[in-house]
Amino acid sequence: MNLTIDVLLIISGAVFGFFFIFSILLTFLINGYWLKTIKYTMNSQNIPDWTGVLELLKYGVIYTIGLFIIGIIFQSPFYMILLAQIVLNLPDLGILSNLPYVCSFLSWVYIPLGTLNYIEKNKLLALFNVKKSFKLYSKEYINYLVASFLLIGIYSIFELLIGYLIELVIDKVVANPNLITDPNFLSWQILWIPALYVNSFVCFTIFLWLSRGIGTYYNISTGRNDVLTK
Repeated sequence: MNLTIDVLLIISGAVFGFFFIFSILLTFLINGYWLKTIKYTMNSQNIPDWTGVLELLKYGVIYTIGLFIIGIIFQSPFYMILLAQIVLNLPDLGILSNLPYVCSFLSWVYIPLGTLNYIEKNKLLALFNVKKSFKLYSKEYINYLVASFLLIGIYSIFELLIGYLIELVIDKVVANPNLITDPNFLSWQILWIPALYVNSFVCFTIFLWLSRGIGTYYNISTGRNDVLTK
């Protein structure tokens, strides 16, 4: 059977669509598992198992939506300034163009505390209660942030390297579409499969450490381990 480029593109699109949906569901599942890990750590328990997949998905969806809303809230000052610039025809933002990075940093600082407050109160609205969330702040939290920054920074460098190599492959295919049907070229690209799995495993492990870390921080800073386990 001769596969034309159009057929290969259709097949590739279908495969991509399947993995896109699968990736979204997997993200919800993993976010739910990280929440469960934090809760177990706050209760001085070991790493949880993967039982109750539907429950993990449920909490993962809720938590992911909550994180999305937090992102919008923290970025809203930049959006308002940008809107004012467009409506009032103001000049370039200048130094304010760096505001999204500042807002992202502030959300990164806040989210772990908001998550702890969410788990402690067992209410999604607690995730957005800045005042009560920052009551969980202590000097030890800076150590957690530094460790988080280092781990995420190392992972980001690794991810950028993989992204750069993938971009090189895409550029080659764009320049020469016939490579899609070249067995030698495709055999080399199969190596990306284990590479992406390794990347995903590293990402999961880092955030698992961070989940355990923020739960441990909660116990150290508050001296409490009476969070509801349900």
